[in-house]
Amino acid sequence: MMEKEKEGERNGPPCACGVDISVLPEGCISDIVALTTPMDACRACAVSSIFRAAAESNAVWERFLPSDYQAIIAQSSSSDSLNFSSKKQLYLSLSDNPILIDDNKKSFFLDKLSGKKCYLLPARELTIAWGDDPHYWRWVSLPESRFPEVAELHLVFWFDINGKMSVSMLSPKTNYAAYLVYKLTEEAYGFDDPPPTASIGTSGAGEVYEQTVSLDLPIVEPGQEDQVVLPQQLHTSRPKLRNDGWLEIELGQFFNEGGEDELQFGLKEVKDLWGKSGLIVEGIEVRPTKEVAELHLVFWFDINGKMSVSMLSPKTNYAAYLVYKLTEEAYGFDDPPPTASIGTSGAGEVYEQTVSLDLPIVEPGQEDQVVLPQQLHTSRPKLRNDGWLEIELGQFFNKGGEDELQFGLKEVKDLWGKSGLIVEGIEVRPTKG
Repeated sequence: MMEKEKEGERNGPPCACGVDISVLPEGCISDIVALTTPMDACRACAVSSIFRAAAESNAVWERFLPSDYQAIIAQSSSSDSLNFSSKKQLYLSLSDNPILIDDNKKSFFLDKLSGKKCYLLPARELTIAWGDDPHYWRWVSLPESRFPEVAELHLVFWFDINGKMSVSMLSPKTNYAAYLVYKLTEEAYGFDDPPPTASIGTSGAGEVYEQTVSLDLPIVEPGQEDQVVLPQQLHTSRPKLRNDGWLEIELGQFFNEGGEDELQFGLKEVKDLWGKSGLIVEGIEVRPTKEVAELHLVFWFDINGKMSVSMLSPKTNYAAYLVYKLTEEAYGFDDPPPTASIGTSGAGEVYEQTVSLDLPIVEPGQEDQVVLPQQLHTSRPKLRNDGWLEIELGQFFNKGGEDELQFGLKEVKDLWGKSGLIVEGIEVRPTKG
């Protein structure tokens, strides 16, 4: 008995906290870190000297670089300056310093957080109505532009800008957005009433998503996204000031499944034919949207959020909406459907309803042509103008005050596997009427 106790002391508790992975060979640690993200790899450097060596190894950062990065770099006239011995240095350089490729017809860079591919197409590579007529558009050089020339609008009544690219140039299984990169002169006019319409879509999907954009709305400064009215509440996209001094406005989003489809995007106003002037176009940038959550597999499904009602307009009826997408392989959201909930801490009541994320989708304008959620006793997904789906989680009347609004979606009773849900977030906005 004594020998067994001593043996137990030597070996430690039978269910100790687990294996200390720092004792693994550096190559094994590198393989583990390479399965995470660039941000996680940078954090791992602070753990220990062993982790730092593994996390900074070329084996790790080679995995974070696009598989075709060498072919892309070869198209740049500055490829000689990218001969770093460290793949991490190369990654950071491509993230912080965009390179011109394809005879200055594109600017390429990496999204720093994810390593996804990003491109800025210059104005010369866009199709601009009357763009070759100096009476309407002028081609000028600006020192703050990465391209040799940009397009300056003198005067047009038919405003139409379009661009296209193959989705094979982009990272697959990634949500992207297209942004017009531009400036307005002090004398600019004609972009507010009516505002132009932005569009984005792929040739394979057969659908084009449109939204109005106002190029001269008050600008969102970096870091002020939470201090202004959001685009969804305005039903229009809103300009933001970039770190390079240009403005950008989102034209729309799309999910790149991969393949060889053609991505098409544009901005136009050709109905009212009011004069427009003073727009300077550098190009259209295509880059990944902010990080979203993609569900691989869970049996306990539970998503919750909260916010102070003081952030919202008082004496107003609001609804919360899950903004999401489903992959082609998604399953587990129909039987049983998850339960949505919404309520405030002060009211002491929580309102619940079942929601089916994969019911037939209500297209914009079809609300009267389908069975309504009330008739189904469940909420029903709708296709948004930005290409995402939304489903109502519930409504509440905001009396004002300092209560906490709580909302969520869960299915934790039957514990069936669920997979293929992509969550952008939960949107809270006033109900109609």
